Amino acid sequence: MTMNAFSQIVQYCIHKNKEICYIDSSKNTFMFWEKVYKIIDRGILPNSMFSFYLYISENKTTPKEKFKLLNAVLTNPFYSQDAKEHFFKIFSQAQNIYWKMNRFGLLYKLKKQIKTVSYDIYMTPIAYGDKNVITILHNNKFYLFSITDLVNIINNSLSNSQYLYSDPLPIKNPYTNQEFGKSNLYNIYFFIKNSGFVMPILFYHFFLCNFNLHVFFNTNEIMLREYVINKYLETCTIKCSIQNIMFMLDQDKFGRLLHISSKFSKEKLAKIMKPYLHLYFIQMYSLDKNRRLQAKTELARKLKRFVMNNPHFGKRKNIKAFGFNIPNEPNSDYIKFNEEEDFMNSHKSTHTVVSTATQTSNEFMQFQQMQNNNNIYSNSSDDETEEESGDTEMNYSDDESDLELHEAAEILMNNQNDDSIYNELIAEHIGNNP
Repeated sequence: MTMNAFSQIVQYCIHKNKEICYIDSSKNTFMFWEKVYKIIDRGILPNSMFSFYLYISENKTTPKEKFKLLNAVLTNPFYSQDAKEHFFKIFSQAQNIYWKMNRFGLLYKLKKQIKTVSYDIYMTPIAYGDKNVITILHNNKFYLFSITDLVNIINNSLSNSQYLYSDPLPIKNPYTNQEFGKSNLYNIYFFIKNSGFVMPILFYHFFLCNFNLHVFFNTNEIMLREYVINKYLETCTIKCSIQNIMFMLDQDKFGRLLHISSKFSKEKLAKIMKPYLHLYFIQMYSLDKNRRLQAKTELARKLKRFVMNNPHFGKRKNIKAFGFNIPNEPNSDYIKFNEEEDFMNSHKSTHTVVSTATQTSNEFMQFQQMQNNNNIYSNSSDDETEEESGDTEMNYSDDESDLELHEAAEILMNNQNDDSIYNELIAEHIGNNP
C-alpha cells in the first residue's frame, strides 16, 4: 500500500463520518485546504490534528516521513499533553488499520498469484504451506524456498572469501541473481527463528547490524576470518591437506620426530590431523592475537602428547619370512585429539587443564617403556625389516637410530625450554638419518 492510502486512513480515524480529502493529480493544495476547512470545525478539532493535514498536503511518499511527523508532534512544547496523547491514539489506530490491510493484500496475493518456482535447489518438489518452506515475494513474483536452501545461500554469500580474506556478498535470489530487499531479509530471519532451526551465526550478526553489509564486515571481521578458516578446512582437498599437515609438522619440534611413510593412507592421515591443522591455521591466520597465542600453546601441547603416545606413528615395516619381504601396513595407532579432556566437568571452568609435573613424568615413563619394548621400528628408512627365526616366532632387535631418538627425547624432556639444545639434537638426528 502507498502513503496515500495511509493519509486516507488517518482522515477516517479523525472524523469517521466526514468527507475524505486528498490531493488531486494536479497537486492543487488550495483546493485541498478549501475542502478541509469546509468539513472541519476548528473549535472542536485539536490543533495537533492540523499536523496530519499538513503532512497530507505536502504529499509525503516515504514511511520515514510519517514517523518524523510523529516525533515532531510528541516533542513540540506548544502542544498540551492531552493533545499529544490524542494525536498518538489517532496515529496508532491508522497504523493498525494500515498494516492489517497490507497483510490482507499479501495473503490474497499468496493465494491467487502463480508460483514461479515449485522445486527447491535440489529439484525436490515443494509447495506453499509445506513445513519449513517459505514463500518470498521478490520483484512482484513469488518464489518458494526450503530453509536448508536459504541457509546455504546465506552462508555462502556472507562467508565469501579469497585466499582467507573475507569479502561478504549481498544475499541474492539464485533464480534471478538479484539482491533480496531488506523486507525479504527480515521475513527470512524471523521465519528461520520461528521454525525451530538453529539460526546461522553469520545471519544473526547480519541481523544485529540491521542488514548493513559494510557495518557487518567491519564489526565481525575476526569472526568472519575464523569462519572462513573452518570453511577452508572442510572443503580443502586431500592433497592440499597433506601439504599443510607436512608443513605444520615441520614447524614443530616434536612434529619433526614423526616419520610418516608414503604408503600411509592420505585420507586417514588428513582425518587424524584435521583438528591439529585447525589449531595451526588459527595460530597463523586468526586476527585475534589472544586466540593465536592460545592456539599456538595448545597445538604445541597436543602434538607433544601425540608424539609421546606413539613416536612410531606412520612408520612402515616389512616382515622378512622364508626369504621374502612381506609388506605390512604402516603404524596407525594414535591418541584421540580430545581424549584427555573431562567432558562432564568441562562446563565448570574456563581454564584448560595442563599436565602437572607428575603427569609429565608419567608420560615420559610411558614413552620410555614404548621405546624399550620389543616392537622397535627403524628410523633410517621408510620401510623396516623384521627377521623371523622359525616358522611361527618373530624376533625384534633395537636399532641404533631408535636408541638415538630415545636419548634425544629424554634430553628434550629435561630441557623443554632450551631451543638451542633442541636445534642441536634435531640437526644431529637429521644428519644421521638422511
